[in-house]
Amino acid sequence: MSFLSIVLFIFLFLSLLTNIFLLWYAYRSIQQIRYYDTELSEIIKAIGAFTNHLSGVYNMETFYGDETLRHLLRHGEEIMRVFDGYDLYSDEEEEFYDETPEEKTAY
Repeated sequence: MSFLSIVLFIFLFLSLLTNIFLLWYAYRSIQQIRYYDTELSEIIKAIGAFTNHLSGVYNMETFYGDETLRHLLRHGEEIMRVFDGYDLYSDEEEEFYDETPEEKTAY
């Protein structure tokens, strides 16, 4: 084997190791992104459920017009708008917040 062949073999080996490492790193990164995406989806569902529940309580005769509940409801809707800005990569096509624009009322 000539010197050039040995050098090329070393570069080939290093290149192969580098490619294997980068593939492994990309795979682990994608797994981590999917994990965080799932966690964020669960948080969005929980906040949406809380906001819907709070809306139901606010619209009850006993609590209708209560200022504290009104502010909590508005704050929950603001948080949902913030989360609506996130582009989630989950495979599920679920609607996290069921309120339609004509159901919204000015507070």
